[in-house]
Parts: sequence; C-alpha cells; structure tokens
Amino acid sequence: MRRSDTNACVVDTHVWLWAIAGDENRIGRRARRVLSQCAIAYVPAIAQWEIASLVANGRLQLAAPLDEWLEIAAGAGAFRIEPLTSAVAGMTAEIAAEGFHADPADRLIYATARVMGLPLLTGDSEIRAFEARSPQRRSRHVVWN
Repeated sequence: MRRSDTNACVVDTHVWLWAIAGDENRIGRRARRVLSQCAIAYVPAIAQWEIASLVANGRLQLAAPLDEWLEIAAGAGAFRIEPLTSAVAGMTAEIAAEGFHADPADRLIYATARVMGLPLLTGDSEIRAFEARSPQRRSRHVVWN
C-alpha cells in the first residue's frame, strides 16, 4: 500500500480543516509548502469522526451542516479520504509498542502516513515528539515548521 512514489501526503485533521477554511497561514511553513506540492492529500477517515466530535461538543462551527460539509471537504481540491485498512490497524499496535501516546485518532493518523510511506503534515506536539524520539529514525514522516 505504499504510495511514496507519488507526489502525495497525509494531513492531520487540523491541517485539513484550516486548508478547507482558507486559513493556510495557521499551517507550518514547511507543511504548507509540502501541501501545495501534493497532487493528492490523503485524509485518514478518522478525521471525519474528529470533526463530527468537535461539532457535537460545540468546539467547532462549520459553514454548512456537518454531513454536507464532510461530503464537500472530502473531495475538495486534492483531498481524498483514506479508509482504515488492516495494515493501518496493525501499525497502531506497532507504534503503541514504540511508545506512541494513547489517543486512538492520533495513532490512526500517524499509522496511515507510516504505512503509506508518505509525509504527515501535522502541528500536533505529541505526534512530533514521538517522531523525534522514534526508533524509526531512518524514515521521518512528520512535517511542520
């Protein structure tokens, strides 16, 4: 399932939200540059759940009803929803054993990028800290500043 031979990337939920909202200045400089060069920006399916949870908890307001916004955002520009696969599910166990924090959404997002062999555009400090101490030093996945 590696797609590292394509000009593609994986985006975290907040990057997807900010890009769709036209708020790219909130995205890190390097991540913004990588995103602009991605022919396809994969959005792990769990990001849809994260957005729905934020809306349900009153922490996020969208310009359209949730289901409509998700449908539009899923195919906006270069964005494509990447479904959960058995390889990604398996990778979550591997990164947990490496010390990745317990947030299941973050695990699925990071695992998606690692399985696909693509850079992950994220400003999430816990994901970036894991990457900094990761035993997978030979292959860096996280891009931000």
